Amino acid sequence: QLREHYEEVIASHVRKIEELRKGNSKLREKLKEREEDLSSLTGQLANKLSASEKDIAKRVKGELDEKLKAYEAKVAEKEKEFKAQLKQKGQQIVAQQREISDVRRELEKTREDLRSSEALVKEHLQTISEQNARIDELIAECERLMKEGVAHAALCPTTLEETMGENPSRRQSLRVSRSSSRRASVESAATRRSSVASVKPFEQRFRFTFTVPNISDKIERYQKGRPYLSEEVNDITGLEFAQVEFFPREDITSRDGWCAIKLRVPNRTKVRWSVTISRQQKGPRVDVFEESLWWCRYGLLWANFCPVSALLSEGGNNDDSNDDLLVTVEVHSARVIEDGDISDAES
Repeated sequence: QLREHYEEVIASHVRKIEELRKGNSKLREKLKEREEDLSSLTGQLANKLSASEKDIAKRVKGELDEKLKAYEAKVAEKEKEFKAQLKQKGQQIVAQQREISDVRRELEKTREDLRSSEALVKEHLQTISEQNARIDELIAECERLMKEGVAHAALCPTTLEETMGENPSRRQSLRVSRSSSRRASVESAATRRSSVASVKPFEQRFRFTFTVPNISDKIERYQKGRPYLSEEVNDITGLEFAQVEFFPREDITSRDGWCAIKLRVPNRTKVRWSVTISRQQKGPRVDVFEESLWWCRYGLLWANFCPVSALLSEGGNNDDSNDDLLVTVEVHSARVIEDGDISDAES
């Protein structure tokens, strides 16, 4: 019985083993089918993925190409604009360079004209200076000849009496001729003095006079720029005070060989004045003294009044024994100026 029982158990187990084997075989078949299905599905998915990748790549490439074309077109347009602007700027620069060149040429031409004008002005000034000196020499020579003429005229009556004898008609004609010559000489001298002095008569003139002693000695010893000072006067109408500086050997701005005179008056004063040194009479002239103006900061200067040789040739004060020089300053009008009224001339 036990054997049968074991045999039944073994047979039961064998059946179960067979069933398990059959189930395993079925499972293997199902697994194979699933593996085949999986392989098929994997191939399909791979195909779909490849197709999707290609489609995406194509679509992305198309979009990128469109964007790149648009960007390149925009860049080309900007480049065209920049080139146009650069060309315009270049043309403007070329035009400006041409203008600069033209301006430089014009400036150089102006400078050359200015240099030529300055040279011409210097030449004219030199000519004027020489002519003024020549005029002064001729005036001095005329005055010397007049003195000689007067001296000869004084001797003529004796000479005529000795040479002409008792011929009354000829003596009378010579007297008339000599009288006419004297009148002509006097009129010529008066006209010449009037033109040289250039001073018109005024009803009222306020003047002061001072003497420069030993003028020859001062001309010899004084250096250029050293003045001889007058006393300060305070009784001139229109002026609180006035003082004169006489430069026997030129001021530092004068021409060589010319004396100068400077008038010192209160600040901001407009004065019309004239000067007489020996027989040299000049003026009137109008000046404004303003300390803030560089050209008259230290007084009203008459830089080239007359040649020193003219003073020496005149022998001081018409007296050969007197070496003193008489200087007379006439102040025709003077007033304090207001702001905005600084002028060197009167109408």
